Amino acid sequence: MPITPAFLNERLLALKGQYAHAGDFCFFTDTENLPGICASRRLLCRSHVLQQGVLRLDCASPDVLKKTPPWVHDYVRLYFAPRTPMLYQIEGIKRRPGKWPECPRPAYLVFDPIVLTLPSVRLSDGNMASKYSTCQDASDAFFASLRFEDIFHRGAISKDPEAEAMFGYDTYALNRVRRRQAEVLVPTELSLQYLRRVIFRSQAERDLSISDIGGVPNGVVVEVNEDWFFAPSLRRPYLDTFGQGTLVVANPLKDDALVRVVCSHSGVVSTSRSTFGETEWGPWNTIAPSESEVSAPPPPGGRCRYYLCGHRVAEVDAP
Repeated sequence: MPITPAFLNERLLALKGQYAHAGDFCFFTDTENLPGICASRRLLCRSHVLQQGVLRLDCASPDVLKKTPPWVHDYVRLYFAPRTPMLYQIEGIKRRPGKWPECPRPAYLVFDPIVLTLPSVRLSDGNMASKYSTCQDASDAFFASLRFEDIFHRGAISKDPEAEAMFGYDTYALNRVRRRQAEVLVPTELSLQYLRRVIFRSQAERDLSISDIGGVPNGVVVEVNEDWFFAPSLRRPYLDTFGQGTLVVANPLKDDALVRVVCSHSGVVSTSRSTFGETEWGPWNTIAPSESEVSAPPPPGGRCRYYLCGHRVAEVDAP
């Protein structure tokens, strides 16, 4: 029997007293994908997204996908809370490529808990790429059995000096990390009629995304909350503030580069670069387009785009 709304409301109310994110059932993606999601007014499962070719930036890990049962790709997958181990691995602009992909400008879509009561919804007690996770049809009994003290736990896991596990972590460390990625699995697609909030990492990323989208659906609250992300601890660069003559990059390091591409109303394109030195950004120096390390086409006439370490981070009318 599916989860009953009365039980869900009562249980979430109790959990909210213990865990700040109880009820924040969320999906994260790169903001490059938000215009397509908002235009279609739905989230599609991975298999349908790939079939329709509407995924602009794929942030999924091929290694993780290989470990995930194939049927899972026919479901839209929400987490119980933000700041999951997966986002920790992929969030932000990476100065050096690694085995994990990157999600340069992440954002969260937060859905109404009523989603859990929809037909054929399933729940897992952990990461679906783990063979130790259990997945069942959503029910009052299964929801009540979940280990919320692990699902909502964030931060370092305490060490156990008596543990035999590698690195001295407690013997249940892997299970605790696995449970942080417990999932809500909705078959095929999820309508944005259930979308309640969109959370961005910075004001600049919010502004660019809302401009790209053309506006979020009615009734959806838009927020900027850095605490939902790992940016402060990862020290990866992102555009924090942009506008009215102010451009602030968070977490810059020596040799990080900003590229500005301006296309005049007449179609003339000019490109310049600023590089971060020891403590501040250098002057804008004109460069040839081939030197910009930006493979994207130029903006339309009368527009100016900014790229941080090769990723688009701002766009405004050309001066």
